[in-house]
Amino acid sequence: MNSTATGASTGTGKERRGARRYALEREVAPHVDPRWAEAMLIELRLQGVGGAHVGEALGEVDSHCAESGEEAQDAFGDPVEYARSLGLPTSPEQEPTATARAVLPTVVQLVGMFLTLWSVPALVAGDPVDVSVGQALGAVVLAAAVGVLAWRAEPVLRMLVHRPVVGALAIGAGATALVLPLLLLQTELFAVPAVPALVLGGALLGLGVGMELRRATGLRSTDPVVAPLQDPATTARRRREGRRIGLLGVLLVPAWTVVVAVLLGWLAA
Repeated sequence: MNSTATGASTGTGKERRGARRYALEREVAPHVDPRWAEAMLIELRLQGVGGAHVGEALGEVDSHCAESGEEAQDAFGDPVEYARSLGLPTSPEQEPTATARAVLPTVVQLVGMFLTLWSVPALVAGDPVDVSVGQALGAVVLAAAVGVLAWRAEPVLRMLVHRPVVGALAIGAGATALVLPLLLLQTELFAVPAVPALVLGGALLGLGVGMELRRATGLRSTDPVVAPLQDPATTARRRREGRRIGLLGVLLVPAWTVVVAVLLGWLAA
């Protein structure tokens, strides 16, 4: 009795998770296996295809399956190969220059965050901010990582999606390359007063947040998948959801900065 109830509860939980996971696929292509539609959608997004073209391609597959009664796998084959065969144009927002503009606010925030966190303990202790060789090298590594992401975003995203273990190892290696110089190369290059450094760090953090907010609330900040003849209300809802997620992401760096700065100040005191 109890095991049956537990199994039913687990099945219901899995169904709910599946419904949430494939909500977009079921809405845009209700006659297509959602797993097949998801694989096709992810591949087109990795290619940098805009939401309208993705929705149109999925809509064509859905129309065929609805009219013929065939499964998408039987009619079109492997979803990834089919998506690649379409040759759809890349969205201008996915070009390297556009990607660089998109990550610039985050870079500004990170610079402001590091400068703020370096300044707080020095300010509490009444000392200047010592800039070490490791800190300078870490900044170079961070800038190089951002440059690679802006220049070759698609291979990086493919690795994270299709090879998550390799992606996690790569992220760990990058984090190690960023942290090790801070720990091992502590020779001082120069020192700056703590108050101006803290003011500059806060200003850069605020500037980055402002840039990110402007981008997150802009008309082109989201590119939802839009099915053919989709009603404007659904499109507007998806844009609102995308902006809401973007706004939450904007708060991550400043919130983390405040928490860590308070901790570092307390430890320094």
